[in-house]
Amino acid sequence: MSEIIYKKRDERLDFIRGLAMVGIVLIHVNSYFEYFHSSEDIPVIISLILSNLSRFSVPVFIFSAGYFSRDKEFKEYWSTKVYTILLPFLIFSVIGFFIKNNEWNLSLFVYQILMGRTMTPYYFIPLLIQFYALYYLFIKYLSTRQLWIGTTIALGINYLSNSGSLFFIKGDYEPISLTNYIFFFFIGLLGSKYKLDDLINDSIKRYTIRIAFLCLASAIVYFSIIDEIHLKNHTLLYPIVTFLMLYGLKFHETIVNKLALVGRESMGIFLIHPFVIHFMHTLDPYSWLGAYGSIFLVALINLMIPLFIWLIINKFLSKVYRP
Repeated sequence: MSEIIYKKRDERLDFIRGLAMVGIVLIHVNSYFEYFHSSEDIPVIISLILSNLSRFSVPVFIFSAGYFSRDKEFKEYWSTKVYTILLPFLIFSVIGFFIKNNEWNLSLFVYQILMGRTMTPYYFIPLLIQFYALYYLFIKYLSTRQLWIGTTIALGINYLSNSGSLFFIKGDYEPISLTNYIFFFFIGLLGSKYKLDDLINDSIKRYTIRIAFLCLASAIVYFSIIDEIHLKNHTLLYPIVTFLMLYGLKFHETIVNKLALVGRESMGIFLIHPFVIHFMHTLDPYSWLGAYGSIFLVALINLMIPLFIWLIINKFLSKVYRP
């Protein structure tokens, strides 16, 4: 089996983001299975294991947001955010609102848009926009030393947030609270200033990271089966170890290329996939390809259909707005 030697770090991050997008779909597949079947069914338990193992996914995208927040002028920085994130989010949010709500209600409409609630996973976009604003208004002006201090503080805040000790983020704002993911954003900013390879180049470091990942993954599988736990998206240790392991490993070229494509188009998949799985809720998930095969078929459908639609939209827009 041939292995790919990564030509540039962006390609590696695209690959990891692609795998993270698969993980986000698997999290929602588990919710779909639990909607119809008992949590004690073996196929549901398998989907729960895959969901819990995928809980590195959202932190990866928050890390990427920090990593790619470079020093740019105001127009350059925000224009890409508006055209590639905010506008598509608003368009699909409006569509989602009218699909899920039979009657027009202005206050509910505004509330769901601002909180990212027109579709369940859309909370991520208001969360992301807050991080971009925080960076441009404050973090951008920190020195490297101050950034290290900020990262240490962010770790403490994230830990307190995970433990439920931050009383002021309870209620409606909690899902989009910066405190849930702030450490990952700061780590991404630090990663843009240093070579990530230096963290994992040594063979002893690679071995240690892999052992740590196997231990954590084994624990997650065990507690998923025994206690049926549902991990949070903003756990601290597992996403960090998983990211370092994936970054340090080399994979077959075909796998990298396919997942890197998913990573590059992840925003479109993220926005369209909730519609696909929403309409799939009219059918029992076991009816797609049996109790076990449906896990993977449903995941594949929720990746390929949104990717296909998004590529068509991009191709159309490229023709319309071609200089």
